[in-house]
Amino acid sequence: MSDGAAESPQPHDLLDFMNEVSHELQFEYERITRRSKQDPGTAGDEGESLWREILSGWLPRDLPVATKGRILGADGNSSPQVDVLVLHSGYPEKLIAKKQYLAGGVLAAFECKLTLRKRDIAKIGENAHTIREIAARAKDESPYKALHSPIVYGVLANSSEWSTRGDALKVDSVISDLFSSTVSHRMS
Repeated sequence: MSDGAAESPQPHDLLDFMNEVSHELQFEYERITRRSKQDPGTAGDEGESLWREILSGWLPRDLPVATKGRILGADGNSSPQVDVLVLHSGYPEKLIAKKQYLAGGVLAAFECKLTLRKRDIAKIGENAHTIREIAARAKDESPYKALHSPIVYGVLANSSEWSTRGDALKVDSVISDLFSSTVSHRMS
């Protein structure tokens, strides 16, 4: 029975699940970065494996998640190396280990960073543009198709050089500036 007092809602279980992943990411980030000065290459590989493991655990089982590969377009051109790729459920199992992934079978591609820095943003933008071009189905694409690439491309980072919420908002400014200069450069 209620005594008329409003009960505070219980936290949703999904919030608990997300917090668990967040704590795991934080723990692994701290573990990996302790040794990163000694061997940055292994640290990067561990970060990619961590994200592959998390995506594999949260995505449907029939979506393979691979690490380190290039996206191969229908015209034979390849993207720069991508850290983590989510493949279509129908992707040929024999081709998963080849590290050249057919563009039509790639759902998403991610760059992984232990710590995202401002200097990384321009390269990430260039890679996004290259992947969008490789994935394009027609050379003369409309603005809609340019904005809705068949391959989702993004960044997975454990940390960033922007430590506060105010600093994080600066990322929008950096990306907007990059986008503005890229668009104006390509239009001229």
